[in-house]
Amino acid sequence: MEAIFENECSYSKANLTDFQYNMKGRGYRISNLAIPAFALLMGALLFLLNSAHYAVMVLILAVCSGCISLLLPWIVVRSTLRQHRVLYDGVLDTRACFYDDRIVVHGIQSRAENTFQYGQLKRMRKTKLLYLIAAEGGLFILVDRNGFTKGKAEDFEAFIEQKIKRKK
Repeated sequence: MEAIFENECSYSKANLTDFQYNMKGRGYRISNLAIPAFALLMGALLFLLNSAHYAVMVLILAVCSGCISLLLPWIVVRSTLRQHRVLYDGVLDTRACFYDDRIVVHGIQSRAENTFQYGQLKRMRKTKLLYLIAAEGGLFILVDRNGFTKGKAEDFEAFIEQKIKRKK
């Protein structure tokens, strides 16, 4: 059986950064920043209530948690790139083949192969550089929007949306 779509995706710094900042969605990012914002508010309130020692502790906690929320995706990208450099002598490349009944993702350097049935897919998110296809178990298939070697990105989007809707 011949693939309907084929896509080559490089796990480059740009693609991994795009993935890390977009995999959880806007609500997750807002909730991650809401905690430090709440702590800042509490620190200001404690300061107004003349509890300067507690206010300083809460404000330090707010700044630290805010920094962690903002820097964590960057740290993960850097760590992943370092792992790929050691394991694959550079950037990891994948080839995803989309058949009528399944998706097969090949790791080019690792020679690994993963097969997904369309029933395992949960949703697709379109970002600036990628299509992020979420599957069961917290797995994602990264599809480079400019990496199609067979088929077109516009047709692919409709194809995947149809496969995900058919499952529901």
